[in-house]
Amino acid sequence: MNEYPLIKFIVFFICGIILESILKLPINIIFPSLLILFLLSLILYIKYKPAYGNAVVVLMIVSAGSFHYALSGSEKTTYPYAPPKYRNAFLYGRIISVDLIRKDRLNFTVEVDSVKGNGSVSKKRVNIFCAIISTNKNLRRIYDGISVGSGVRMKGTLMKARDKRNPGEFDYQDYLFRRKISALFYVYDSENFTLTDSERKFFPDLVFKLRRTIDNMIFRQHDFITASLLRGLLLADRNMIDYEIKEKFINAGVIHILAVSGLHVGFIAFIFFVLLQRINITIRYLLTVSGLVVYMIITNSPPSVTRAVIMASVYLIAKYFGRDSSPFNTLAIAAFVILLINPGELFEPGFQLSFAAVLSILALTPYFNNVIDGREYFNQKNKRWLKNILLFMTVSLAAQIGTLPFTIIYFHKVSLIALLSNLIVIPLVGIIVSLGIITLAFSAAFPLLGKLYASAAILFSHLMLTVTDFIGSIDFAYVRINQFSWYDLILFYIVLIFLGYLLYRYKNISFRVTAAILSGAVMILFMKIDNYEYFPENKLTVMAIDVGQGDAFLARLPAGDYIIIDAGSATEYFDNGKRTIIPLMDYLGIDVIRYGFISHVDNDHYGGFLSLIKEGRVKYVFKPEIDSNDGPDIELENLLMSKQVPYEYYENNIIKYPKSRIYVLNVNKDDVLLNSNDRSGILKIVYGSTSFLFTGDASKKIESVLINRYGEFLRSDVLKVAHHGSKTSTSEKFLECVKPSYAIISAGEGNYFNHPSPEIIDLLNRENVRILRTDKQGALLLRSDGENIEVINWKKLESGLIF
Repeated sequence: MNEYPLIKFIVFFICGIILESILKLPINIIFPSLLILFLLSLILYIKYKPAYGNAVVVLMIVSAGSFHYALSGSEKTTYPYAPPKYRNAFLYGRIISVDLIRKDRLNFTVEVDSVKGNGSVSKKRVNIFCAIISTNKNLRRIYDGISVGSGVRMKGTLMKARDKRNPGEFDYQDYLFRRKISALFYVYDSENFTLTDSERKFFPDLVFKLRRTIDNMIFRQHDFITASLLRGLLLADRNMIDYEIKEKFINAGVIHILAVSGLHVGFIAFIFFVLLQRINITIRYLLTVSGLVVYMIITNSPPSVTRAVIMASVYLIAKYFGRDSSPFNTLAIAAFVILLINPGELFEPGFQLSFAAVLSILALTPYFNNVIDGREYFNQKNKRWLKNILLFMTVSLAAQIGTLPFTIIYFHKVSLIALLSNLIVIPLVGIIVSLGIITLAFSAAFPLLGKLYASAAILFSHLMLTVTDFIGSIDFAYVRINQFSWYDLILFYIVLIFLGYLLYRYKNISFRVTAAILSGAVMILFMKIDNYEYFPENKLTVMAIDVGQGDAFLARLPAGDYIIIDAGSATEYFDNGKRTIIPLMDYLGIDVIRYGFISHVDNDHYGGFLSLIKEGRVKYVFKPEIDSNDGPDIELENLLMSKQVPYEYYENNIIKYPKSRIYVLNVNKDDVLLNSNDRSGILKIVYGSTSFLFTGDASKKIESVLINRYGEFLRSDVLKVAHHGSKTSTSEKFLECVKPSYAIISAGEGNYFNHPSPEIIDLLNRENVRILRTDKQGALLLRSDGENIEVINWKKLESGLIF
């Protein structure tokens, strides 16, 4: 390591940043404390130089990192308003950044002057992420006329961003807070957006206009799929790439190619060198470095691009002056520059994945190459092609090893065929990027030639997507690893470094194999120590999934079968089945659900079921009898039949298990005149002396019928409060009959209907019922051992898993 002093420097500097992020000491405490420690160490250094020299240097660097992080104000912001949502709010401010347009929305960030809502005015100076959601031509008109720096006046909905509401879910609010964005603002009518002046911030606006111009050229020359891909590959904006396509890239282990990184910067540098090869060498190097810096700015300078540009620039400058450059020291320079600008980048996935990949490539690839070079078989003339393929694969293997822990933490997946995928996809990406750049270069002066190259880019991009779709759809393409914590990540790297030392120190093959096997066993054994079983065996566990304004309950019965009661809504903007429940099932390791109960065919209850049925994630469905006048109900049954999912209508029956029962307590349609809500399936799950009662959206009228019919049998420990806590349900008489200890209310935070009703909350409080609400707490987890019911704080458990 003495050859790489900058690596040691950046490691201690990072330790200082991490230390301050944990301790969170204010500057007025940290600076005097560090100064005292430094002076004390300096005195010791002067008196005992040989013993304390290194300690002083280390302390100085760690102190510098801590102080820099504290001084930079990298701590997260917060939501500054009282209610979680303001409807019909007015926002006044100034645009500080604009994203590239999407099909039906335009996103931008505003520095707020004031917000008016609910009869109050707030003049807190915060940044708010805004979106105009519209499908009309006015959206394009606004996009073409908007500038960074312009003043704006908007009317729309101000709200908190969604935090981590369900296990394993992405914390969008935390993501925005780390970027100093406090809230969201949605404008649903483009007429409610007005530019108040034409001011602009020159440089940021120039960058935006340049990105917009390049993006428009890309979409003019290519079909939508190829243009969306090129926008991601060239401009580092993946928002137009379909969600399912991204999932296939993750499964195939090639999601990294959609993030502009060293691979793309390398292509750019190569193209510059080829195009400028006849120019004076000084000008060639100068233009290449300048071109890379301009490209970094055009991509909005994500850490992966900044890192690659700094490393490439240092390499080119050193080469120009005839000096050697250490890639390790160059990597350290890149890290230091990025963290000097914004130390908070250390905690971003892009920074972690990029630097872990490159460091691993630099450390492991020489070892792999030596192994291959040491085999005479690969040095034969007719085997050189195989040797080159293996050398190429070792780079990909090294990157995968280095980034494996971060990949598991952020994607919960490990691709088993990533080596093969990268062998095919990376060359295709190189061709697509090159064709895209050449198309942009020729489209203005030589439009026909540009069109020719664009056609080639379309061909290769569709070929790449076809290959990735095929590979990513293979059943054994990947494995899921869910409960992987930061402790596991640290253990992984400790074991990896120790194994590397052993392999370097000892040459005996048997010893190396044994060491590798034992290291793997140690990792597997110790990584399971902090794992937690959300749905343990021989227990009745019920999770109220947070699906916003809707219902969804996932349960595991003591016998082991999983059931789901409702699945939230599905709209053109967000499908709870696809985006909430299926990812949750994958995170929990649930392949298929035995029984699905659709309480009634209202979108906020059955919508998410459509994706579960299409994906084959539910084996058998219970639902109300079909309403021949209800189009969605007819479509639902057609889907069940087309997917060959058996189903039956609710009747008063019992589903028996060895240790539990599911009772269906339904009101027949002949009893009363029923609307959709009143046709809800009523379910009672009993395990030992404990029970849960689910009432869908049944009204007080149905509750009266249930009381008359079932009486004392309705008594349950847990009541799923009907209709999201609406005052149309949960009568006092019904509550006295059920006598619950717990009441679950499933409702959306700041929902339009103002559920739950204050009347219902007051009633539950008067009856001394403990209220559990998804709008306040996110997902709820309750567990019964047959005698007692326990409420599990899953967020506290996950905070332990995530450091």
